[in-house]
Amino acid sequence: LLFCTGYCFNFPFFDQSQKKSSVICCDGNVVSPLIEHVAHPDYLKSLFFIGLNFLVDPFPCIDVQTHFALALLKDLVPPEASKLFTMEEAKLREQERIEQMKANQIPEKYFHKLGLDQWEYFRRLNTLSGFKSLPKVVERIYKHNFDLKRQDPLTYRNFRYQIVDEHDFIFIYSAARAGPGISRDLTPKPENSEPDGTPAQHCSFTSLLR
Repeated sequence: LLFCTGYCFNFPFFDQSQKKSSVICCDGNVVSPLIEHVAHPDYLKSLFFIGLNFLVDPFPCIDVQTHFALALLKDLVPPEASKLFTMEEAKLREQERIEQMKANQIPEKYFHKLGLDQWEYFRRLNTLSGFKSLPKVVERIYKHNFDLKRQDPLTYRNFRYQIVDEHDFIFIYSAARAGPGISRDLTPKPENSEPDGTPAQHCSFTSLLR
């Protein structure tokens, strides 16, 4: 079990001098071949990479990936899916992703970057593992805060969120956190509005702490 928390990947304990290991690190940015960024196809029950992905909500990502690894260990992944977890299939899927990135002019170093695609990725892994998906409200808060960060990078951290139910939330602007001399409306706002009352697009509890 490897906890990957850095930005440049290096695994010197894998002997690649004579290609004895098929775990390959490319320029410190890509770990390949892996099934769903997590499991090595030659060692589906013994070698997992947890937390390689970035621009994600980290704790949900680690949680979902860990349950996927546990499902592999316990043979809980549906047979029709697990039979595709081969070296050939892993390399094919990764090559498809790289080609898609090239077509979109995205550098290969962003191979493990998920961004807003993380939610579909989480749902896919949860389907494979049988793990209960996150409440929709977590995704909506992440996306909402993601938009706030782009619109107002200096003050987006001053917003506080309150979950109403599994789907809805409200958010307020914290004047105390913003500091003296700054005054904003503290009235709780529905999740479908921005601070100025305009419709929101709908990022994460963790983002609020950074």
